[in-house]
Amino acid sequence: MYKILIIEDDVDLATVLQMNLVSKGFDVFVAHDAIQGTASAHQKKPDLIILDINLPAGGGLSILNNVKASVNTKMIPIIILSGSDDEKLIHDVLHGGVEDYIKKPYDLEDLCTRINHILHIEK
Repeated sequence: MYKILIIEDDVDLATVLQMNLVSKGFDVFVAHDAIQGTASAHQKKPDLIILDINLPAGGGLSILNNVKASVNTKMIPIIILSGSDDEKLIHDVLHGGVEDYIKKPYDLEDLCTRINHILHIEK
């Protein structure tokens, strides 16, 4: 079973996404700030991280930089799920090691298709 870590400060959004991904057969963990997210990434070593950029206690970019700088976690694929339209931010994260950038609001089936593609799951 693939493990996915959702790092999202919107509790309702994280819960809905978690329930939907669990129903698709994933083992899902949730963190609601940068400190919890960074710790969870290192402790649980998920197969994929879904990361919001605007997070309390450090922000999503600090998690991205931390995860990609560590030999133990740098290979974990990351999907950014954010409401930001900032072209420079999108460019920077896509060239900084993330696999995908998805704008909120998002389509759940599209997100699942992208997850399956990144994890090489045939559906």
